[in-house]
Amino acid sequence: MLVVEDPDSTVKPGTEEQSEEGEKSSSPTLEYLWAFSCELTKGRKITSMAWNKINPDILAVAYSDCDPSNYKPSLICCWSLKNPMWPERVFHCDSWVTSLDFSAINPGQLAVGMYNGTIAIYNVQRPNNNACIADSSKCSERHLHPVWHINWIKEDTLFLREGGAEALISVSADGRITMWSLHNNDLDCRDLMELKSNQHTKKKKKAAGAKTKTECFLSVLTRGLCLDIHPTDACIYLVGTSEGLIHKCSLSNSQNAFDTYQKDLCPVNHIEWSPFSSDVFLSCSSDQIHLWKQDHFTPVFSFTSTQEVVKTVKWSPNWPEIFAAIKGGQVEIWDLDSNILAPTIVHRAASGVKLTSLLFTTGTDCVLVGDSDGQVTVYQLKNLSVGKCKKVKLHIAYCETLRYKHMPILTKVFFMFFFLHISFLCMFLYSKANKYLYA
Repeated sequence: MLVVEDPDSTVKPGTEEQSEEGEKSSSPTLEYLWAFSCELTKGRKITSMAWNKINPDILAVAYSDCDPSNYKPSLICCWSLKNPMWPERVFHCDSWVTSLDFSAINPGQLAVGMYNGTIAIYNVQRPNNNACIADSSKCSERHLHPVWHINWIKEDTLFLREGGAEALISVSADGRITMWSLHNNDLDCRDLMELKSNQHTKKKKKAAGAKTKTECFLSVLTRGLCLDIHPTDACIYLVGTSEGLIHKCSLSNSQNAFDTYQKDLCPVNHIEWSPFSSDVFLSCSSDQIHLWKQDHFTPVFSFTSTQEVVKTVKWSPNWPEIFAAIKGGQVEIWDLDSNILAPTIVHRAASGVKLTSLLFTTGTDCVLVGDSDGQVTVYQLKNLSVGKCKKVKLHIAYCETLRYKHMPILTKVFFMFFFLHISFLCMFLYSKANKYLYA
């Protein structure tokens, strides 16, 4: 594992300065390329980033000021790779922007989820003043709590739409998963699912001889925090809740989830299907990252490096064994084919700066990191020994093999003597049993 600091630092932690100017390390690292930043965005926290799905040169970034004592309107900036010094478009929003997603059919349409429950669609090809073409303010069933995630529905699910060329799915802190469709510059909605909390029962004791009375508490809705659509079957989606539950749901079933997964009671901060293996997904909560198969209701493996909260986790769209995470004040790059006990690369933020958002690029070996100072930094992943595997290796035996490979030598010796002791004990008991049976 290599730990690197901010690119402005001349000395890497744990290493000495290079003695020769031309000398380069062959260890895996993040190499600074450039940053999207300007005076307009300085000091604003980045809350979401999204690539344009048709034109990959366009990047949408949401900036929000979460300090109530010094409130500033939120911004959405559309950056071009040709000009990292100033955005091509700037849109102002009345509420904090929590989620962004570009349409896969209409390249100019950008869906925006906000903290006050509003959902809006912007046409980024229009001038800044009249770019908002629709919002949910007139919808009687609109969200009244923060919208934490939005996704456009893919073309093969258009039979479920209620009009328009595409539909949106949102998950909100009000416990509802909602589908949105565009009608004459207005957004209409219908609920796909209500995320009900676990029901609780309490037995009330009575006097001797009397029957015990059971009181049932009505279930309430639990907060939805994240959502992701299945990469090959767009009718299937995952949703993470504040209770630590992950539900696998269908657009065609509004009553019950197909499956429910749970590791602990900590809120699920982010969830994401693998782009290479359609039965594999990642989630993060508390200080751990969990790797799941959809036919296993407990994680195949859990990753942890420090006792800090994991804010988000993202699969690489280029390599099936690579994913990245923001944990505390650092970015971690994990390589499942190399080491499952520790991240391959750890990049620490500059002092006083918090890392808030993460996004890979498609087709290139770069990762974008957003921070609390309004800067999106582009890094190149260098010297990763990625293989030619096209799927995530998720066999339990494979994970256990890697776990043993990277286990400390003293731990290996302990386990060896432990299993030898168990073997001798079994042999001793077996011989005693034989003597007793044939005596």
